[in-house]
Amino acid sequence: MDSITQPRKEISDLPIEILEKILDYLTVADLKNASLVCRQWSHLAFSGRRMDHVRFVVQIQNQEKKPLREGKRQYRHIGLGCGSEDENIHIEFIQAIKGFKKNVTSLGVHGEVDLSQIQCILHDVPNLQALSLKGLFRIRSRRFDGVMMLPVFHQLYDLKMWHYSSLLEETFDICSIAPNLQRINMDCHTENALKVFKHFSHQLKSVKAYFKKVDLVASFCKISFPELLEIEVDLCYSDKFIVSSSNCAFIAESKRLQRATLKYAKAALFVNILVEHCRDITFLHICSDELENQCLNGLANLTKLTILTLEGGLDRNVFEECQPIASLQELHLFFVLEEYCVVYDTLKFLKGLPAVMPNLSRLSISTYIHEVWLQFIFNNMVSLKCLELKNGWMSGAGVHLDTLPHLTELRLNKVSNCDRFLQNFPSTKIKTFAITYMDENTLLSIPAVFPSLRILHLVESNAQSKECIEKLRSLMPLCTVIAGNITPKLEQYYK
Repeated sequence: MDSITQPRKEISDLPIEILEKILDYLTVADLKNASLVCRQWSHLAFSGRRMDHVRFVVQIQNQEKKPLREGKRQYRHIGLGCGSEDENIHIEFIQAIKGFKKNVTSLGVHGEVDLSQIQCILHDVPNLQALSLKGLFRIRSRRFDGVMMLPVFHQLYDLKMWHYSSLLEETFDICSIAPNLQRINMDCHTENALKVFKHFSHQLKSVKAYFKKVDLVASFCKISFPELLEIEVDLCYSDKFIVSSSNCAFIAESKRLQRATLKYAKAALFVNILVEHCRDITFLHICSDELENQCLNGLANLTKLTILTLEGGLDRNVFEECQPIASLQELHLFFVLEEYCVVYDTLKFLKGLPAVMPNLSRLSISTYIHEVWLQFIFNNMVSLKCLELKNGWMSGAGVHLDTLPHLTELRLNKVSNCDRFLQNFPSTKIKTFAITYMDENTLLSIPAVFPSLRILHLVESNAQSKECIEKLRSLMPLCTVIAGNITPKLEQYYK
C-alpha cells in the first residue's frame, strides 16, 4: 500500500497565538516586511500589543498639496510635525486619524502650529493619556478668542510643553482640562507655569522644569512634591540663584525620589541634600560648571544607586576619600576639557574609579579620548561588561580586549582611526559591537575580528552601501545587523 503523503506544513499554519508571539520579537522594519506576506500577516503585524511600539507621524515639510491618506491601522500613538503655514493641515490630519481616533492615547505636535489648529485636533482625541507640544505656537485665526475651549481629559497623565510655551500657558487651562496629571515636563519661565506646578504638586510623580528667572526658581524650590519619583531641574541660566538647605524643599521632602537630574553651576549642596533625604535614588545625573573637590563623597550612602552621569567641569579629586559605591553599575562621563592640557589631570580622576566603583559594568566617556586613558581603562577596570567611547583618535597601542575578561559589548561613536584600533585586538568575547562610521573594507573585516558577534549596529548606515550591508549579513548569518538609528519604532508619512 502506498503511504499517504502528508500535506506540507507552512509557518502560516501555526496558531494565531504562536504567530503573534513570534511577531512580538520583531522590529518595526521587520514587521513591515512580514506584513507584505499575506492579508492575515498584514493584520497581525500591526495589531494588538505591537501597536504600542509604532507611531503614525505626519511630517509637513513643504507646501505641496498632496492629500493625506486615511490611516487604516488602529494606531495608538500619533504625531504631527509642521514646517509650514498650511491653514488646513489640522482638517487633513483629523481626516487621516478618523478611523482610529478613539484608540489614540498619545499625541505629539511639533513645529510651527496655530493654536486654533491644536484646539481642533485635541477635540478629536478624547482618550489621550500623553500629550507633547513643542515648537513655535501662534495665533493667526481671527476666530480664536485667546482661550482654548477643550474637553476634560480624565486619562491624561503625561504632559510635555517645550520651547516658546508661554503662549500655551496663557491659553491652555491645564489645571481644568487634565485633573489627573502625574508627569509634567515644561519650561518654567512665567508665573502661569509656576502655578501649574503648584496646583499639581500633591500628585505629581515626575517633574522636569527649566528656568531662566531667579525669582521663579526661588518660588519653585519651596514647593513640596510628596509623591515625586523623578525630577529634572535645569538652573543653568539662573546662576545668580544661591542654593541652600532652606530653599530646597522640593528635594528634601521628596522621600520617595528614585531618579534625579540636577543642572546647576555648583551642585555640591544638591548632592548633600539628596544623600541626606533621598536614600532610594537609583539614577543620578549631575551637570555642573565645576564639580568641586570631594563633593561626591556622600554617594556611598546611596545604597540603591546604580546609574551615575557626570557632565561638565570635573575636578581631578572629585572622588578623593570617597568610600566605595558598591551598588553602582553604570557611569556616564561628559567632560569639558581644554584639548590636551588636562590629559594627566583627567587620568588622575580615572585612577580613582576602580576603588570607588568596584562593581562597575558599563562605562561611557563622551569627550576627546586620549590613549593614556584607554590604556588605564583596559588594564585596570576589569569588571566592565560594556565600554562606550565617543569622540577621539586612537590606534589601540598597548590595549588588549582580553584584559577585560567580562567585556562583551563595545560601542565606538565618532572615533577616528578605527581600522587600526580593531586590527590591534581581535576578540572572541565581543557579542555586541556598535560603530558610527567605518569604511567598507574595514567593515567587512569585522567577522574575523569579532567571530562571536551576535549584534552589529551601524549607526550611520547611509555611509555604507546596501551591497556591503547585505554581504556582512551573509558573512555573519548568526549576527543581527542593524543599519541606522534604532531609537524610535516609527512609521512616518510625509506630505
